[in-house]
Amino acid sequence: MYRFEIGLTKYAAESNGFEVDLRGIWKLKSGDNRDWKDPYYDDAKWKLVNVPSPWEKQDFPGMDGIAWYRKDFKLNAR
Repeated sequence: MYRFEIGLTKYAAESNGFEVDLRGIWKLKSGDNRDWKDPYYDDAKWKLVNVPSPWEKQDFPGMDGIAWYRKDFKLNAR
């Protein structure tokens, strides 16, 4: 069993001087499929999860292995 902290909360790009808060609702699909990297892939049936939070606390008890997360967001120009 592995224990680790989920730390996907903020990223500050020093060279550009901006921050992106990535906490919130994301789409999640267990497994691995090369087609899922396509930004136009239909992910409408993927489950919604709150990030950061472990899978086991969000309807994925005992899930191990690979999963894909997806989230749309915009970067505003300064």
